[in-house]
Amino acid sequence: MMEKVAPVNGAMVEGKSQSLEQQRLKEACCDFEAILLSQIFKSMRANPLAVERPDPAREMYEEMMDQSLASQISRESRTGLAAALYGQLSPLLGQETSGMEKKSEEP
Repeated sequence: MMEKVAPVNGAMVEGKSQSLEQQRLKEACCDFEAILLSQIFKSMRANPLAVERPDPAREMYEEMMDQSLASQISRESRTGLAAALYGQLSPLLGQETSGMEKKSEEP
């Protein structure tokens, strides 16, 4: 079943916008975890004792493989970093909108 599309003028039901914000935060946390894991994999592949020069094509393939693996690991929540980050940032979602309303009311 497909979800309803929000009207063009931006009016949304309060519950729907909150769940959308939570979903976007969760995706951002997973993306952050994937970037961090990708950097860890890249550091692990760096070998200062390598005798032969690395092949650029092989390096590109390994980097793409590392990024894909990091993305898959973060989406399956194997490390828990994204969940911990989401747990700390999700309470701030409600505060952000109320803080923006207060700023718009002030002259």
